[in-house]
Amino acid sequence: MRIKVVHFVLSESYGGIESFLYEMYRRNDDENLKMEFVAVGYDNSIADKFRKIGAIVQNVSKRDNFNAYKTDIEKLMTIYKKECDRTQVIMHFHKNSAADMTAIKIAKTSGFKIIVHSHNTAPSTGYFTKVLHLINRGRLNQYADYKAACSKVAADWMFGKAQDVKIIYNGIDTKRFFKCDSKRNQIRQELDIPKNSTVIINVGRFTKQKNQNWLIDMMTHAKEKNIYLILVGDGELREHCQNEAKEKAIAERVKFLGQRQDIPDLLNASDIFMMPSIYEGYPISALEAQACGLKVMLSDTISKEVDVTGNIMWFSLREDYDKVISQILENKWQCQKIVREYDIETTYNNLKNMYQEIVE
Repeated sequence: MRIKVVHFVLSESYGGIESFLYEMYRRNDDENLKMEFVAVGYDNSIADKFRKIGAIVQNVSKRDNFNAYKTDIEKLMTIYKKECDRTQVIMHFHKNSAADMTAIKIAKTSGFKIIVHSHNTAPSTGYFTKVLHLINRGRLNQYADYKAACSKVAADWMFGKAQDVKIIYNGIDTKRFFKCDSKRNQIRQELDIPKNSTVIINVGRFTKQKNQNWLIDMMTHAKEKNIYLILVGDGELREHCQNEAKEKAIAERVKFLGQRQDIPDLLNASDIFMMPSIYEGYPISALEAQACGLKVMLSDTISKEVDVTGNIMWFSLREDYDKVISQILENKWQCQKIVREYDIETTYNNLKNMYQEIVE
């Protein structure tokens, strides 16, 4: 039987969920498995990015216009319901928390099979969201026909102590991410970074969760050191971080690159990957850095499951900056090859197998 999976939801900025879904769609060559997407906001550049590779994306109103958002979801469910006589339609919800249950509830009452997929270990916003999450978690478990998570920690956060959760690790394209020094000097020259410098890189959206401001503060303690910082990504706090770097007179040593397509080259031009996130589910960028042989330093608030090489160094966000800097300047090491379990093809096959199990 043909399967159509509708993925909820593409946000307005390109993060871990969007990256995961983009790679899954690119790899899907099964004629009996179709993937479509729902994006919040009618002026959504991420939806356009997906459309450029042939994906069908349905836009709905933003959640802050609740009545319009709810109406748009109901209309979508009516459209997809008409396909159910010839296609098994599955609604796959990718969530950071259970705070907003609107779309899941509508999909459930419409009679669709529901997958809830946890991608994080804490809500992206504050205390009220966390309270709503804890209140709704019981209903979420009832609504979900199938539960998935990117890590055990993410599973516990979303579903509590539920045992029937399938762990699908976020994979990476090991054909793109591997140690290669061929463009190392070229990239450094383009970014005006001396060849003999120690280069730190961070890849991620500029949000409170990702905590790039911590890296800016750390760099102010390394003014006399030959250390440069590359920040890749965009987001609501990018301008704030740029202003901070200027005010603290470190702008020449902090490179804000925005969104880039050449992440493997940038990683290979660097020495150390640092991620001071306040929380994470299973950060793909940390896997990519390990595959490229970088020294990887992560805050101890991040799931330990992401250490697939045994070579990650963990640090506390409360730790003295000078101590962290001394760790940065220690001898570099190379990570081992990423094992097959974390290759993107394995992730895709695990996802496809899950869909097959649901319809059998």
